[in-house]
Amino acid sequence: MTVQDLDTLMLESKYGEMTYMVKGPMVTNWKDGFPKSEPKLFVFQFDRYMLDVGDEIRRMELTDEDKEYVLRKIERDLADVDMRADMWVHKPPTPVPPWPTYDDMHGNAVPPFAKQAGMIEQALAYEQRRPQGARPGVVAKLEELQAEEQPVTEDDFAAV
Repeated sequence: MTVQDLDTLMLESKYGEMTYMVKGPMVTNWKDGFPKSEPKLFVFQFDRYMLDVGDEIRRMELTDEDKEYVLRKIERDLADVDMRADMWVHKPPTPVPPWPTYDDMHGNAVPPFAKQAGMIEQALAYEQRRPQGARPGVVAKLEELQAEEQPVTEDDFAAV
C-alpha cells in the first residue's frame, strides 16, 4: 500500500460508530510557559460502519509526512489479528451483469440490445462498475439512450 492508495481507501468496521486515532510526528506545544513535546493526533471517525480515509485526509489537510504516519498505522493495524476483527478494507460487491451474455457481447451491440430489452439503466450501472473497467464508448451511448428515453418536461419543474 502506498500514500496514493490512501485517497481511495475505504475501511469498514463491525461497529456503527468507531473512533480511530493515529499518532503523528512530535510537535512542541507550550503549556504554562514551558515547551512540551507531544505527538500530533489525527482522529478519524467511522460513520455507519464506513470510513473514507481519502475524504478525511483531505478534510484534515494532512501533509505528506502526516500521511506516512497514517499509512504505517493502518498497515500495522490491518496486519494485527486483534484489530483485524474490528476493522478491515472495504471491498464493494462485484456487480452482476444485467443479462447473462453481457460480458461476451461486443461494445457496439450492448446499447441497442439494452434499449430493446428495456434495461438501459441496469446496463449503464453495470458498465460503469464492471470489473474489467468501463468502456467509454458504451457508457456514452447508454447515457444518450437514457436521455432520449426520459425527456425533461415543464411538469418536472412544477412546484407541488
